[in-house]
Amino acid sequence: MIKFDKGKDGKSYSKIAKEFQQKLRNSSSKKTPYNLIPELLAMPSGLSDKEKNFLSYFVENDFANLDQLITLRPDQFDSKHQEILMIAASLNVQQLDGKSDASKRWKKALETIFGYKSFNQIIGRKWFLDELDFKTCPYCNINLFAEVSNKTSSTTKLILFEIDHFYKKSTHPWFSMSFFNLVPSCLVCNQRLKGNANVGYSTHLHPYADSFHQLAEFDTVPDSRLFLPQVERIDLLCITEAHLERTKKTIRLYRLEELYQYYIHEAEQVYEEFAQMAQSRSRKDPILPGIKNSIITDHDLSEIRRRHRIPANESEIGKFSLGKLRFDLYQKLIP
Repeated sequence: MIKFDKGKDGKSYSKIAKEFQQKLRNSSSKKTPYNLIPELLAMPSGLSDKEKNFLSYFVENDFANLDQLITLRPDQFDSKHQEILMIAASLNVQQLDGKSDASKRWKKALETIFGYKSFNQIIGRKWFLDELDFKTCPYCNINLFAEVSNKTSSTTKLILFEIDHFYKKSTHPWFSMSFFNLVPSCLVCNQRLKGNANVGYSTHLHPYADSFHQLAEFDTVPDSRLFLPQVERIDLLCITEAHLERTKKTIRLYRLEELYQYYIHEAEQVYEEFAQMAQSRSRKDPILPGIKNSIITDHDLSEIRRRHRIPANESEIGKFSLGKLRFDLYQKLIP
């Protein structure tokens, strides 16, 4: 629902991805692919010659292909995945979806080699929290991300969000540590709603690449412009033909319309304050209904935004829980 646009201090995500890649490459940990692959290639036993030839692809030319893999843009994942599968097929390497013991062993080896288990040791979610400058889950825009005290430790804190692998580790293990495949998200969206679903750039919206805000908007029944405090339901409507199927699939995957029915009272509170203000500022002109029949100042609107935590613009939506819902309804109500 929310597009990650720029990080802390306006830093571009491409630059953050490069810093992420450098942290992995410069790490002394033996668990990173930069250190683990050369070690495995040097071992006389453990991997077959075909498997070693496959892994050599990632380290040739001073790790050029591995560097690229870590910093791949969202729109490059599908073509890179096909390229890697073709290399594996040309070398007759075990398929990831095979049922044999050898296939299962190879799949487990790849999951180890590309090393997401080393993530917390080398990078950590705290780094994401500091660098990416986000406050809410990009999928639902409901649950807040935070760092809170840990009851069992005085030296560590609890980081209240997870890292979702946009492409699953089980089917795309080589993307396990690719920066743009790591999406901070809440537990509900990551585990309960998305779960083990097959998701990709061609089928679903990607928080690092797509502006959901430009593709869909909230409204209510009755229509928000009617100013009725009683709301029957909240609708989430696609507003453009661009990326229509990807938008619809994303809405269905995260049950967004269903989830937002639990926040009808939020819409009613905004409507009620607008209605009261419109009534108090009314010009008593029966021809102009609602807000258009009112003299509401910029100061009045600023106060409504402050009290209801309504973002001032699209770039602020991700900093507020329910920011998009409130922003969309507010935009429909102002003159």
